[in-house]
Amino acid sequence: MKLWQKIIVGTFLGLVVSIGLYFGCVKYRSAKIVRKNDSINVVGLPQFSATDLRAFDGSDDSKPIYMAVDGKVYDVSSGREFYKKGGVYHYLAGKDSTADLKPVGTDIITNKYPIIGTLSN
Repeated sequence: MKLWQKIIVGTFLGLVVSIGLYFGCVKYRSAKIVRKNDSINVVGLPQFSATDLRAFDGSDDSKPIYMAVDGKVYDVSSGREFYKKGGVYHYLAGKDSTADLKPVGTDIITNKYPIIGTLSN
């Protein structure tokens, strides 16, 4: 492939990615974020140990997928495609993912998924 062809292909691909990112961001910004967990009282919810959580890591399709963040356990099953075994975020499922999510923010989990329990020490 000649240099001018590489430049055209690179420019085209860059444009396609830029347009995709732009519209993805517009869609995200325009979506109404519902904070499901602002007023939830976690007293009385089941407690999960780290060992308990491992059983809900997305490896078994018949079980829900759980993730702990900031001491609360969230049911992330509605995002199964992301968290199941082989999914891009499987490494976050079935454990306390607070430290993994802190750099990008935990709101992506806490605003989207319901709290179903607390994490015990």
